[in-house]
Order: sequence, then C-alpha cells, then structure tokens
Amino acid sequence: MVWRARIGGEWVYVYILLEFQSRPDKWMALRMQVYVGLLYQDLLAQHKLSKYGKLPPVLPIVLYHGRRAWRAASAS
Repeated sequence: MVWRARIGGEWVYVYILLEFQSRPDKWMALRMQVYVGLLYQDLLAQHKLSKYGKLPPVLPIVLYHGRRAWRAASAS
C-alpha cells in the first residue's frame, strides 16, 4: 500500500508493507528487511526518489493469525 500526506507543502509518500502469517517464523524480521531492501533497490533503479534525493519511509507490519503463540522476535 502507498499512502501520501501533504507535509510542509510537499507530498510525502509512505509505503505500508503488510505480511500475513499463519505460522510463527523466527526469521520474519530478516524477511521483512529483505522486502524493504528490494523495494528500495527497485525505487532506485526507477529513479523514484524524493525531490531531495531521499527514499520514502516504509512501515512493515506483520499480521499474525495462527493458533500457536508467536515466539519469534517482536518489538515490545
């Protein structure tokens, strides 16, 4: 998902990266970092930086809906 907001008279784009999980994955944090890195590489290749030459913020979110407790690393 891509959202945009007007901040200080300029449009700022925020990328929301959603991942749905039905099983715990101890490497989920690494996988999300890979997704963000691949997105940034693609934006660089397409010359889609901000007018100041910056990459957009990315908000990665994992939505877990499994039966077992999530035991992998999480931000608390």
